[in-house]
Amino acid sequence: MNKLTLISILITLTTLIAQPSYANKVALVIGNSAYKQAPLTNPANDANDIATKLRRLNFEVILVKDASKKEMRQAVRTFDKKLRGNAGVGLFYYAGHGMQVDGSNYLIPIGASIQQSYDVSEESVSANYILKAMEASGNKLNIVILDACRNNPFARGWRSGTANGVLARMDAPTGSIIAYATGPGDTAEDGNSSNGTYTKHLLKNMDTPGLSIEEVFKKVRIGVIEDTSKKQVPWESNSLTGNFYFIENLTIAPNKPLIIPPPVSAPRSNEEIIYWNTIKSSDNPSYFKAYIDKYGDSGQFTAIANIRKNELIALQSASKVITTPTKAPNNKLLYAALAINGNQGNRWGFSHDRLSTSDANQQALLKCGSDCTVVKNFTNGCGAYAADQATGSTIWGFAQASTPEQAKDKALASCLYYKGTQCIIRVWACNSH
Repeated sequence: MNKLTLISILITLTTLIAQPSYANKVALVIGNSAYKQAPLTNPANDANDIATKLRRLNFEVILVKDASKKEMRQAVRTFDKKLRGNAGVGLFYYAGHGMQVDGSNYLIPIGASIQQSYDVSEESVSANYILKAMEASGNKLNIVILDACRNNPFARGWRSGTANGVLARMDAPTGSIIAYATGPGDTAEDGNSSNGTYTKHLLKNMDTPGLSIEEVFKKVRIGVIEDTSKKQVPWESNSLTGNFYFIENLTIAPNKPLIIPPPVSAPRSNEEIIYWNTIKSSDNPSYFKAYIDKYGDSGQFTAIANIRKNELIALQSASKVITTPTKAPNNKLLYAALAINGNQGNRWGFSHDRLSTSDANQQALLKCGSDCTVVKNFTNGCGAYAADQATGSTIWGFAQASTPEQAKDKALASCLYYKGTQCIIRVWACNSH
């Protein structure tokens, strides 16, 4: 794919992805794994990945992992303050142990001291407490996702029937949807990979363009049923009164050329079209600036010219931050890593030509800072990291390819796809082989 074709695709994506209907979107994400009794493998990973995905979908995210009851309740209060008055979207995601006692659902914090079923209400956080906070916020739409239906690790010696490790049905208040990893009376799998079975399919489907939230959960249900041979069947309680899309409609006909809708304006002169056709394949950003200066906001191709100009400037600037790879001793495999700060797209650390994954991760974290997380590793070819130009952005894209140019193009495409506006290459590097 040449650069001109890639730019055409990017511009079409930018044009066709509709702007979100809800300007304000806030999420509280909690993942509890480090239980002393019956620890879980994946909830903290699930929370990390869900938080990253939601940030790329323009949510403001509060992320809490391995939290005590006090920390969970404080996070809910912070969540409540951010929701109030926004009239937007509130999303609560929880992964970890959860159980029902006498028909009420509870989310189990780290450090909970539960000996009998009557301890649960005192030691845990009521799911209804969180629902009430969201309902009282006045949001247009609230989403609750509970990947919490594991077996009860505390039940030995309890009186039969008082409590169990599966969640009871809760009816969604008007304007809400509650999604459960599995049906009432059943348990959910923690998963054999880095994510739980339910969250793996949620991550896979939630940013598919054009899927309503109901369709997202339907695809998740189909994937989980297939993975678990029908042992786990996710379900939802839904009382939504409007439509919601994590990414709104993307209308591209399969196997047909991408077409940019014509602007609603008066026909342009042949002179402008001839001018544009002369410069549109250029790699010189000054040509596109000259077009913008000449035709301004009323130019038929001004939006395209701005994107192309900024991309070319970004690609030129990227060369200032690369380092020259060195030959590896004895032809050993070399490793690279990218670490970022989840709240600031301009905070990053990139390592390459390291002799192990752990060495690459350590070097990337040292460059980025103690509050950063390694998000990508690769061993072959080149990698590039793109982020929004604005300081503090959480929108970014990463790509790996066989050449620097391909990696940079793909990283810009990824960032642009999620952001909808121009990104720049922050860093790129190639392993020696």
